[in-house]
Amino acid sequence: MQRRKLGKTLALMIVLILSALPIIAISAPNVAVDVFTQKEPFSGRGANATCDAFHPGEEVFLYATVSFNEVPLQNILVSFHVEGPPDTSPISFNRVSETNDTGLASASFTIPWAENDSNVIGNWTVFTSVEIDQFEFTDCLFFEVGWIIEVTSVRTIDETLATRNSFGIGGDIGVEISLRNIALIEKKATITLTLQDELNVPVAFLMMDEVWIQPNKTIIKMYSVLHMPVWGAVGKATLHISALTARPSEGGVPYAPAVSLDVHIVIGDPLEISLHDAAITKISLKESSITIGEVANLTITARNEGAENESLEVQVFANATFIETLHFGSVTPYTQRTLSLQWNTSTLKPGSYVMSAQIPPLQDEAELEDNIYVDGIIRAKPPPILIHDIAVVRIVADPQTVRVESPVHVNVTVGNEGTEVESFNVSAFFDDSLISTVLVSSLSSGVELNVTFVWDTSGVVPGNYTIQVTAGPVKDEANTDDNTLVDGVVQISPAAAPTLIPRWLSNLLLIGLIPTILFLIILFFYRRRKKEKLREPFDRAWKAWYGKSSP
Repeated sequence: MQRRKLGKTLALMIVLILSALPIIAISAPNVAVDVFTQKEPFSGRGANATCDAFHPGEEVFLYATVSFNEVPLQNILVSFHVEGPPDTSPISFNRVSETNDTGLASASFTIPWAENDSNVIGNWTVFTSVEIDQFEFTDCLFFEVGWIIEVTSVRTIDETLATRNSFGIGGDIGVEISLRNIALIEKKATITLTLQDELNVPVAFLMMDEVWIQPNKTIIKMYSVLHMPVWGAVGKATLHISALTARPSEGGVPYAPAVSLDVHIVIGDPLEISLHDAAITKISLKESSITIGEVANLTITARNEGAENESLEVQVFANATFIETLHFGSVTPYTQRTLSLQWNTSTLKPGSYVMSAQIPPLQDEAELEDNIYVDGIIRAKPPPILIHDIAVVRIVADPQTVRVESPVHVNVTVGNEGTEVESFNVSAFFDDSLISTVLVSSLSSGVELNVTFVWDTSGVVPGNYTIQVTAGPVKDEANTDDNTLVDGVVQISPAAAPTLIPRWLSNLLLIGLIPTILFLIILFFYRRRKKEKLREPFDRAWKAWYGKSSP
């Protein structure tokens, strides 16, 4: 009965395995599709990633890689489907391209200029798909279209930062400008301000050159002062603000359409306006992880965002711990300066430290929020434990029984059992008498070294002697128990008894005795042979006579 149940179970398992084989056979191949753009370093590589922003009129280059087990696939048709901002844009189109020998397909298009910005400005999506062995593989790419650097707001202000639209002829006009960068990287801009009076005559001009604007839709504020000359026309003037990629003389082009604001110029009540503002714009860390005791390198960037020269000082902190004050000196309006800091971390405790910097408030400063900047984490690791430890590992004396005046080879193995490279002396003794000392130089951690001492036993009193070897100690060595090893006894026997004949003479006689013996042996056999030859006639005659006389 049990055998029948076991047979049914095995048959059922076989049926299930066989029924699963078709499913296994048609499983999807390991194909990877990745769509991205030219916007390095934020090109959108990776699955369903976001790339950096584009502006209207900019050309978009789409790329897609297709691979199987990381091997590029050639001649595969790739579909790029592009859609504009959802719910507001009628933009939707498709492009098809074929992969080359590196598995790369490409297509391009230009972001249109639209009368209605809502048709273009916003979030765009690229859907990419390929079909292989009746399976579809996809990837998505997201990016924003907009004015990369845009003047988001402008207001004219007085010396108290209050909004004001009318200013006296021959006086100052204060201006607050808000700028935004939608890119994923820092961008440089040149900001221009032009004031035209009621007769459309340009009466004042100001250029803020090389203003670096932080990424990710960060909004910064810049403060400027324009002077309305007394020869300008009273009435409605117009202030024009533009953000350019560079100076116009260097080929700079607008990032976005200009922003205009009406200003009323009146007779009397001219103002003298002084606007002060400063900001920390960046903290850059060279290392994100350090060992306590090492020097951490970081840079702090500060900018004068006001209309007056400022003497800037920046206080740097790690968590709530003050590190140092950096003195930037006199910084002219709308310029920024970067200073380096080498931070000695020897007093830190292990942990993570958030870096921050702040500028103490300036007198009558317009904006204080950007005086403090928090960015970057440094992880402080404890220093490695330094271990100084050497040891005598083994001793082998060869031979262990000798006569006086015969040499003994003491073979010693020493090892570095610590973490640091060590140099030390090794001394070998028989009982308490020194054989010799050698220097072991620069022995690496975890390495053993063989050292041989030659013990000349001349003059040593016959007897049994214990071999002992000592190494070091080295500086800061805590464990010295294994620095000395006693191992092995060598027996020294008396020298051979002296003879009346000098050794050299006995050796000479011994050398001459061997050929003498050989000569005597040869002579013996020679004379014996000669004697036998002399007896041969007699023996023949005797044998002949004896044979005749025999009956």
